[in-house]
Amino acid sequence: MHTSRNANHRSIAWCSLGLLSKPKTRQKTCLKKLNEGASFAQLAKTYATPNNAENPALEVSLTWEEVPEVLLDLINAAQEGDILEPAFLDDQWYVFQVEDFQPAELDEALEEELSNELFEQWLMEKVSAMNITL
Repeated sequence: MHTSRNANHRSIAWCSLGLLSKPKTRQKTCLKKLNEGASFAQLAKTYATPNNAENPALEVSLTWEEVPEVLLDLINAAQEGDILEPAFLDDQWYVFQVEDFQPAELDEALEEELSNELFEQWLMEKVSAMNITL
C-alpha cells in the first residue's frame, strides 16, 4: 500500500499510444498536438493500439493506492487538465491527462478499514513492548 500524501482522488484519463513504429516520433507528435489544444479523446482514437481501439481513451477515478508507483510524483504535482509525459507501463506507452481533483470522502467502509489498520498498528506496538518470559 502506498503512503498517501493526501487522501484525495484524481480522475485521470489516459490513452495507450500505438507505438508500433517510431515511438519517440509518435510521443512528440501526440504531446505537441495535446499542448496545442487538440482533443485528448480524439488523439486517443488516432494513436490507439489495435488491442484498445474500441475504447482508446479511458477515464477512471483512482485513489493513491491504485496509482502505479512510477506515476505518483507526476500526478501529485499535476493540476487539473495537465498532460503528463508519456509513461511506459505494462509493456506499452501511455499518455495521461489529469481530468479533475476530487476530495476524498470518509464513507463507512473506509472508516472501518482505517480503524482496523490503526488498531492492528496499536496492538503490534503493545505486543512488541511486552516483556514475556516463559
